Amino acid sequence: MEDNNFKRPWYKTGLGVTFLGLISLFIFVAVVFAGFFSYYAWQLKYGDAQKLVKEFTTENFSVDPELSMIEIDNIQEKDINKYIRDFNPVLYAGGKPITIIAFIDFECPFCHESYPIFKTVMAKYEPLVKVIFKNLPLENLHPGTELSANAAACAGEQNKFWDYYDGLFLISDHTDEGLINLAGQLNLNYNTFVTCLDASKYQNDISQDMMDAVDLGLIGTPTYFVNGYKVEGSMSLEEWDKIILDIYNKPR
Repeated sequence: MEDNNFKRPWYKTGLGVTFLGLISLFIFVAVVFAGFFSYYAWQLKYGDAQKLVKEFTTENFSVDPELSMIEIDNIQEKDINKYIRDFNPVLYAGGKPITIIAFIDFECPFCHESYPIFKTVMAKYEPLVKVIFKNLPLENLHPGTELSANAAACAGEQNKFWDYYDGLFLISDHTDEGLINLAGQLNLNYNTFVTCLDASKYQNDISQDMMDAVDLGLIGTPTYFVNGYKVEGSMSLEEWDKIILDIYNKPR
């Protein structure tokens, strides 16, 4: 005779089956996400940097996936002037109506692409603009870029930052030997430069620039602030003309 008091186990009931299905789905999604995250974390540390550059770049902008995951405040609420540090190299100093703060990575392909255009812009608008340089070396994407940043800072110690800046965009050898040879071409004191570079003397300044970039919500290079307005990527001369003239003609 059938026992009317018999009850099926909870996991065989309709609600139980539905619950277990949802739990299984959640676990599957979590495992897939963890695998995806682990893959890119491994690639960032050990993988092919050039492959990552292709995966995490736009048409004209190098994007660091680690920076892009940081939750940021609204940039409109920040005072850009407080990010101009005493150690930041300045070109065309003085009371100019327009200040351009440039966050640059010396190994970024889009910084190299924008270099001749931005150099033309700087020269063309010299009477109007003051240019502030800040480092944003994306070492995860461009291994060795912090070494180039340190070399430029060491050249700045001998009042040759902007000459060295030009040189880094004009030569392809950014090894220790190449950086030292560039210093020689600019007649920098050899012992002073090599000692400075070996000690990474200005790494703290570079790290401060990077912290400023994170605080400002930057995720890649090149990035510029023109009187506080953020401009990202490599742009044409015509685009730069419009930006500068529009900002210059705004009521002050």
